[in-house]
Amino acid sequence: LKEAKNSNKIYASFERGLDVFVSDRSISVINADNNTMDAPIMIGDYPSDMLLSADEKTLYVACRHSGKVVAVDTATSAVKDVCTSLDTPSCIALSSDGEIMFVGNHLARTVTMVDVKKGIALGSVSTGSNNGNPFGIAITENNDGYKVFVAKDNDSGRTHGPVSASPNINLEVTLIPIVKPAPKKQSEINNKREKAVLDKVITGTSN
Repeated sequence: LKEAKNSNKIYASFERGLDVFVSDRSISVINADNNTMDAPIMIGDYPSDMLLSADEKTLYVACRHSGKVVAVDTATSAVKDVCTSLDTPSCIALSSDGEIMFVGNHLARTVTMVDVKKGIALGSVSTGSNNGNPFGIAITENNDGYKVFVAKDNDSGRTHGPVSASPNINLEVTLIPIVKPAPKKQSEINNKREKAVLDKVITGTSN
């Protein structure tokens, strides 16, 4: 569940379609003012973790079995892909500026950094072979970098099914430090601008 305080709406994802009103490809929107439900929003297979942008204009949803993260416009319910090259994304966190997303990939046992604007994966790091399946993620950050906290379990050590299901007691939290790339110096930026102007003079172009 995610609460949008500005609009007083609740967003609910149903991973396995246990609710009669939704399938496992949708999320439901509950109007908390009058306890009514909007039409389900179709997004992708097995919606898992969700998070709202700081301005609550965008709801991000990890679609585990579709291998992607999508963005839902909370005003119009329009859906667009953020990144489609992921492997069982199960949990997501967002940098304070909203530009970098950290995605925990459950079966791949990795965390992927995604450029939200460009929609591309910047790189991945392993969460370990033992108890390495991410199911929760949170970050802190400062000027130097990020601290990525990943809650993990051992998916292979858990049994599934209505009769023989057993809980997973192998749970861990791992800290992954990630350094931010150094900002470009103003002199480097000026040099690029000067080179661009020089190239135009040499080639005789004006635009």
